[in-house]
Amino acid sequence: MPVAWLMVGRSGPLGATQPPRHRCMTPRSAGCRLFGEKRAAKRGRMPIDVNQTVVFHASAMRLLLLATLALACAAVSLAAGWPLLPNVVPGSLAQFAGWLGTLLFLSAFLLMGWRCLIGKIPVIKLSPVGFWDSRLSAAVVPWSEVENISAWNCRHNKIVVLKISDAAWKGLPLARMARWTRSANQSMGADGLCVSTAEFGVTFDAFFQTVVTHFDAYGASRSKP
Repeated sequence: MPVAWLMVGRSGPLGATQPPRHRCMTPRSAGCRLFGEKRAAKRGRMPIDVNQTVVFHASAMRLLLLATLALACAAVSLAAGWPLLPNVVPGSLAQFAGWLGTLLFLSAFLLMGWRCLIGKIPVIKLSPVGFWDSRLSAAVVPWSEVENISAWNCRHNKIVVLKISDAAWKGLPLARMARWTRSANQSMGADGLCVSTAEFGVTFDAFFQTVVTHFDAYGASRSKP
């Protein structure tokens, strides 16, 4: 079934800002889709000062909860991979998925646990200069390099997708994980830097609205003479 996809695009040929474009697309993978944020509009837009730097800090409690959940998922996956669960035949696809899940969930547990121990809590900053997510890049991503912004719903997990230019992919000091997962995300319909707010004590609607407001103020369309 087609779903709505909201994208905030770049300016037109004459430098005039285009209104948001709505498209209909068929999800490229089960459980994942791009969608428009309608609830934020219904609730009304709160004023955002784009001249100031907005900082979002991850919640240590949320990190601990997510680490606990990742550990539990790793245990279930290990039981399938060993195999200890019934109906899991040795050498089957289910056993392979169990070992793969064990590796992924255990890595997530170690990463979030390590962040809590060393106090390296993820930070997202939005400023007139650009967008910075400490998990994705060692440097600020200039707004002029952001081509559009979309909201992606993957298995009930809402994610903001910032599509950046090819020059930015090549020139910016992006995290290895961001580069390694680019192809997989593209195959599921999310072409860009994927920003999750699961670790942050902020609603997705409020965060998405703040990012879009900054992009509207300082995006590529505003940088042109």
